[in-house]
Amino acid sequence: MLGLGLGTDIFYDSSTETEMKAFDQTGYRKYYDFRTGIHISQEIIYSRISLIIQEGIYLFLTDQVNHKTMYNRGIVRFAITDQWLVSLSMKSHLHILDYPELGLGFRF
Repeated sequence: MLGLGLGTDIFYDSSTETEMKAFDQTGYRKYYDFRTGIHISQEIIYSRISLIIQEGIYLFLTDQVNHKTMYNRGIVRFAITDQWLVSLSMKSHLHILDYPELGLGFRF
């Protein structure tokens, strides 16, 4: 089965201050650790496993380190039950992988 979707994201990156110092950027604010955006997603579903690709853009709280406007995520999701999900994903900025994410979700 194939799926399409839209969604919102909130990211937290505690390394923002360190990265800004490494790039000689000044003016760090604590809220720079947060980023928000919207994404579109394409999903391939087989039994209880989903493979998902998402393309997103930052809105409101943007990337203050690299000043990127777009991000991508690759996700492998497993449905434990009809409601509970676990996932492993990797966020990137095209060819630069940022960090892995572990997720626990609930489907209504």
